[in-house]
Amino acid sequence: MQFKLGGTIVQIFIIGLFCFLSIACGFVFAEQSSPDEEKERLQRDVFFLQELIEEALAWRLMSVTLFSDIEKREKYQQPLTHSEIQDIHQGALDYIGLREKILSLAQQNKHYLVDNQDIHLVPGKGTCQEQSVRLIGDQKYEKNSILYLDPYDSSGALILKRIKLSVAAALVLYDNYLLAIYPYQQNFKARKLVNFDNSRVPMMLQSVTASYYNPAYRFMVQQALVLLEKEKNLKMVHPIPDEQSGYLDLLITGSFSYNELRENNIVKDSGRLGKAINRGVIDNINFFSSQSLNIMSGLLGNTVGLVQTRKGKMLRLPDAEKKILESLLKPLDILLEKTPFRLTDKMIPGYFGHVAIWLGGPEDWEREGLNIIDEPIVKRYLTAIKNGEKIVEALRPGVMINSLNHFLNIDDLAVLRHQKLTTKLKEEYLIRALQQVGKKYDFNFDVETDRKIVCSELAYVVYHDVDWPTSKSMGRVTISPDNVAYKAMGSGPFKVEQLYVAGNKMKQNPERDFVQLLAVEARKKQVWKKIIPSVKNM
Repeated sequence: MQFKLGGTIVQIFIIGLFCFLSIACGFVFAEQSSPDEEKERLQRDVFFLQELIEEALAWRLMSVTLFSDIEKREKYQQPLTHSEIQDIHQGALDYIGLREKILSLAQQNKHYLVDNQDIHLVPGKGTCQEQSVRLIGDQKYEKNSILYLDPYDSSGALILKRIKLSVAAALVLYDNYLLAIYPYQQNFKARKLVNFDNSRVPMMLQSVTASYYNPAYRFMVQQALVLLEKEKNLKMVHPIPDEQSGYLDLLITGSFSYNELRENNIVKDSGRLGKAINRGVIDNINFFSSQSLNIMSGLLGNTVGLVQTRKGKMLRLPDAEKKILESLLKPLDILLEKTPFRLTDKMIPGYFGHVAIWLGGPEDWEREGLNIIDEPIVKRYLTAIKNGEKIVEALRPGVMINSLNHFLNIDDLAVLRHQKLTTKLKEEYLIRALQQVGKKYDFNFDVETDRKIVCSELAYVVYHDVDWPTSKSMGRVTISPDNVAYKAMGSGPFKVEQLYVAGNKMKQNPERDFVQLLAVEARKKQVWKKIIPSVKNM
């Protein structure tokens, strides 16, 4: 602390009092809520981020698909249709709403990363903050602070997770731009439409591009990544088991922008940056490496989602075995899958990550004595079904029908079959399954709505008279894939007909193996005894 000898007694008193209070570690984190309330608030924010990420992935797919159509039109020198122009404008409106929500999480904890505060990791020494005031002129003071974070105490762990939450949200925004906005920015026709033809969000691309390259934002994220890299190194020596923190780590490291922001400095030539933004020509900005620009080729696959490290092991099955698998399926079988190689799988609570329903085809319906082929809803999709698209599933773009081979980009598969369905119920349930096709994906995961649907809700809606286990979260009733799976255990109405784990068929005792898979996850959540009281008998 420095001050002039001629400073007033009042100035000296103020500075001295400030410094006395600021070194009292523990008091600087006095909050309006209790630690338990803060943990609950963090959990709500993480859950909200999960929803926004799911929504962002769906929006990316829509944006990339639409841009692909624009490029095809240009290639064949065809004008855009009015419908395509409307879709572009609606996509821009949708993104602005989504961006505001994600941005609120990204900026929520930026006060930890301000210019006049340094952050140091001090394992085992307690979390505290030291502040100092320096007199830099008459009546002028400069305040600086050092935040000491102990990752092993509750305050330090909470602050680190809040920083991770904001970094993860910021990286989603950077990825959105890189994967689904940058192509429009570099295309003259698309850029003109978005910037000048949409009166509801004028100059949308220009403002979002300016935000993307904002040096202050980039520097803040880079500073946070430096801090988190230090925490990562610390964990390698002294592990800190924390499922929530680990999940946020995966979100961060799974981002396409993670390595670029970590390895590249912020753009320093603000004049060149400004010209680039004004022209809409950003190819020469150093941030874009040749690797990061090589994204369009696979954009409709892996890159619209979070990182997929490999293909599913079930795809490696010989064609003959795939045919056997399909021949053993019956209409209304429930398909559960697991894809541990996708980061999005980490978002789903429990072992399984997705639910679908097998429709079968005309030959299967005839064999089962089902008279549905003349139903209007069946006629609508009959051609697709005859072409092998026999699975109903809710994906981010909405509920659709797909082929078994498309579905098998997975590691694990469980086939569940209801044991007491009458012919009349089978007909009703198949029609109900087809009635869901075309509905939007439910990013709120709320079973108490009919307009939108999430994957596990398919079982809830189709088998509407089954007493499905559900859980309540954030004021909404949800059903997870594992909730569906529990009905194939004990005295449940479903039975495990087939089970594949890591691409291998479990032949000796699939029901026992199925229970063991679920047991590992359920014990982690300490809910095993509540769910399966009779598991010891299986």
